[in-house]
Amino acid sequence: MTGRAERERFEDILEAIAAIRRHEEFRCAGASSLLAVDAVKYQLIAIGEAVGEVSQASRNSQSSIPWSRIKGMRNLLTHRHHDIDRSIVWQVVDSHLAQLETAVRELLADQPRS
Repeated sequence: MTGRAERERFEDILEAIAAIRRHEEFRCAGASSLLAVDAVKYQLIAIGEAVGEVSQASRNSQSSIPWSRIKGMRNLLTHRHHDIDRSIVWQVVDSHLAQLETAVRELLADQPRS
């Protein structure tokens, strides 16, 4: 793990999820939706980065979360961004973000405060 504590990584994930929720209001607003999807992609990359620093013990305690797929999405968005259709980005948001948020909140509750 890098210099940041796991607690901070969980907070990073929750902050990125909150930012995605704010960007969702621009989802169907024409040109603004292009900006929104770019902003959401960036936040998904941030989530993938943070997930890469989550301990195996934490991953094991929330085994229903597809941790490696989240990291894989980050890799696709970073290295193959031109291959990602906007509908896939919104599908990820609609289908998976709430479950990740719940799991991360549970993990965060189990973390010691510094």
